[in-house]
Amino acid sequence: MAIDKIISASITDGTIATADIADGAVTSVKTTGVGGTNTPSFLAYANSSQSSIPQNSYTKLNNYGVEVFDTDNTFSSSRFTPGVIGKYFVFGTVYSEPVDGSRTFLAITKNQSIVITSAHVPGAQQNFPQQVSGIVNVTNTSDYIELYINSTGTATTAHSSGVEVKFGGFKIIT
Repeated sequence: MAIDKIISASITDGTIATADIADGAVTSVKTTGVGGTNTPSFLAYANSSQSSIPQNSYTKLNNYGVEVFDTDNTFSSSRFTPGVIGKYFVFGTVYSEPVDGSRTFLAITKNQSIVITSAHVPGAQQNFPQQVSGIVNVTNTSDYIELYINSTGTATTAHSSGVEVKFGGFKIIT
């Protein structure tokens, strides 16, 4: 029975009796989820530090040695290529140390163009965590998303003892 027929069958008081719901409709919702799934999705982190990040230049963070999960094998070589058109929530975290305490930018890019950025100005030679997150609109199956860092001061290090440098994302159900 089609869902519109189920709904119009006997809703008089704003409720639907269990007997009025077709078993096929309930099974479909249980197995596929309401509205879809949040995949593809991934989470990776660096297992080594990336040092000597140059001054005033966006540099791709590329030392993701561990994938916590990658539902559709869409994360490779520090790049997320979902292959599915849609909107994605993407986030990155870096624990960095600019040598002279200058402003540091963290950016999410799509096809090497900055989409979302965050900035932080720490005290001189202080380590600090920095995050960036937002929604990226993937409009082509070949679009890819990466995480970049830029320090306006002298050389920066993106530290990692396994968990400080993270990169992840997932498809938003629309």
